[in-house]
Amino acid sequence: MNTLTVNFKLLFIVLILCLALSFIKSTLSGKNLLKSYAKPSSKSNICKFLSNVISVDTKGDQYDLLMSFSTSPKEICNYICFVTDGTNPNIQGNSLENYNFSNENYTMLRFPGLKNFVSYRYICWYASKNTTYKEYGDIQFPKTTADNHSKIITFGDWSKTDKGIETYKLLMKNIVDTDAIVFVGDISYDLYKKNGEVGNDFLNFTQPFTSAIPFQMVTGNHETHNNFEDLKKRFIMPNKEKGENLYYSYDVKNTHFVAVNSEIPYQKQFTPEYIVNFTKWLEDDLTKTTKRWKVIYLHRPLYCSMPDDYHCISSSQKMRDLYEEILHKTNVDLVIAGHVHAYERLFPIYNNIVDIASIQADENVYKNPKYPTHLVCGTGGNREDYAKYKPGKNSKIVISVNGICQLDITDNKIDFKFIGGTTGETLDQFQIIKDKSVENGKNVLKGRKEFLKDVKNIME
Repeated sequence: MNTLTVNFKLLFIVLILCLALSFIKSTLSGKNLLKSYAKPSSKSNICKFLSNVISVDTKGDQYDLLMSFSTSPKEICNYICFVTDGTNPNIQGNSLENYNFSNENYTMLRFPGLKNFVSYRYICWYASKNTTYKEYGDIQFPKTTADNHSKIITFGDWSKTDKGIETYKLLMKNIVDTDAIVFVGDISYDLYKKNGEVGNDFLNFTQPFTSAIPFQMVTGNHETHNNFEDLKKRFIMPNKEKGENLYYSYDVKNTHFVAVNSEIPYQKQFTPEYIVNFTKWLEDDLTKTTKRWKVIYLHRPLYCSMPDDYHCISSSQKMRDLYEEILHKTNVDLVIAGHVHAYERLFPIYNNIVDIASIQADENVYKNPKYPTHLVCGTGGNREDYAKYKPGKNSKIVISVNGICQLDITDNKIDFKFIGGTTGETLDQFQIIKDKSVENGKNVLKGRKEFLKDVKNIME
């Protein structure tokens, strides 16, 4: 009996050792990771992610996953982060920055060389003598492998109000198979307020989807505080190392997206020379791309019907003076903006002239338009309420409710919907059809000295 007892104890010890080795091996390799894991001590909750925003920087058939996460300042949480597909070697996250901001510890990471269409899991481990903690999430970009079909959700002007929470719930219902969320500025109203607590609370509120779907945002006028400090410190976008999150471009399948800074004419730090260099970058970027569709997004619209100088009249004129010639000559298909707290759909337009020939009988199909279509999607829901106005002569419709704008893009058409936040119903829909090839435009900017003179006039 004593011999059997000893053998049983030895067998039990061997079994425990095998299980421990198996767990360590799976942890190091990133394979066979379980969603449930040993419950950490209460102290480890200090190191849970308070916010987590991911974005993508595309490079042909690969992309870099970008991540910005924050933890409590009560403890230094030195995470080891990697991405795994369960078969190939893990991809280690390259740490770009670590700092304390708005009473939270921020970490910026870049995971290079992920392959399109492959399912990955990102894993961040924290360990000390007293505790361990793990954060993880699943990412696949693009979401679907179907023939150049992509799905984008876009909107802006969003805070944690009753309508903003309504928009959040609508977003979560429609997020399945979404490749990216394009956010057109003005988030939380305002990130810096109450010593940053407004921003901290809002990014914690949005974490369920910003940690799972690429969140590609651009600045609005509510992000300009202290030289765009919150935008630069809380987010990491494709061009952060050079453009400080203020402008960048990337591809989603057959579509080239460009995020443009609309606050240039309103901020003194942007010199005329800066503007000339930036517009040259924009021109070159749009000219070089070979993608089927070109979509620009920025905060302030180039066109809108609201009879208000700050939101539409002089503001839109400044945007047109800076960008319209470039967007037209490089064959941009779609321009998405916010700023005005409503949904508005313009007809294809350039230099205040509508491309009437492209508009089909029901005015819900634009066929082979030679001018860009402009949209206003400032519909996130915020403390400043809706903008209520009637559509102008160049506009099809204005809807003054909260909601989201949805793009389904294929090789030959963009199917667009505006979905209302209260009912979840489609309140407007239309198509842009492109059934013939359109060559990329040539460089169109004036000579640098001439353009510099124009820029000085715009800044006045």
